[in-house]
Amino acid sequence: MKPSYKLRGEYAFIFEDIIDKSLAILSRQFNVDIRFVENPKLVSHQLYKTNIIENNLITYSVNFENIFRGQLELHFTDHLNLKEIDKIRDFLNLSIKAPAQYYERFLLLDSLQAHLEKQKHSQKNNILNFNYFKHLKERRNSSDDDINYIKKSHPPIYIEGLSVEDKKNLAIELHHFLGYKAFVHFDDIKSEIKSCRDLAQLSNTTIYIENFETLEQEHKLIFLDFFTEQNLPEQPLVISSSNTDYAFLIRDILNRTLLKFLTTYHIRMNKTLDEIKKEGFTTFLNSILKDPKIFTTH
Repeated sequence: MKPSYKLRGEYAFIFEDIIDKSLAILSRQFNVDIRFVENPKLVSHQLYKTNIIENNLITYSVNFENIFRGQLELHFTDHLNLKEIDKIRDFLNLSIKAPAQYYERFLLLDSLQAHLEKQKHSQKNNILNFNYFKHLKERRNSSDDDINYIKKSHPPIYIEGLSVEDKKNLAIELHHFLGYKAFVHFDDIKSEIKSCRDLAQLSNTTIYIENFETLEQEHKLIFLDFFTEQNLPEQPLVISSSNTDYAFLIRDILNRTLLKFLTTYHIRMNKTLDEIKKEGFTTFLNSILKDPKIFTTH
């Protein structure tokens, strides 16, 4: 799919790649053609909505970096039944909405990192942390100097390690270090979580997912909605870990997509927590939280 866009460049290639891959997957089950129609007047509440125009024509509203704002038109050769339409709606949310909004958040982190790099030699010169995040919906049109505050919301942290107890204790240490108030195990509250809004209400709380592999699909989708929702208020800190090898987990497409969010900060513990503390725990915490990356203890 190579539509004629007004603005091309890096974002065009990324956007086209997302659409092309989605089309390739859909084409295995349906005879479909996807076209992009610009509509810069789309407002936020209309985005990522599926509209059934006819039983063989579906539109899906998207926004990619405020450059590609409009509808994807999905033209199917055959008529669709309700079950097929629901399946396509879920697929579009997973394959287009999640990657596009993940990329936007990745760029936000880049902007924040650059801002903090500029500030670290200032007179205050405090420890660099991400306790306050500003939601920068129009950040591409703003300079770093326009960032006046950072909204209280630290990106998710994923911990790998051999010891279940060490991973949990490190999660608790991170919780205290970042200044969150309550620490809860997701298993203890999962029966109360019915939507991403239920998660959003737990601001100032650290949610610890001890065994990612045991998450039910319903909750994986709720977390995915939570991470891709742009209009949420202050958010909880989500720290997760798993007893299953990371390389095995990402074989599943839903796991792989969700883990892109959960591993914004990715810590691999090759030492015990006691050994890490003996070597200087505050320095360790500052190092792993300085910027989004995979951090491996040596």
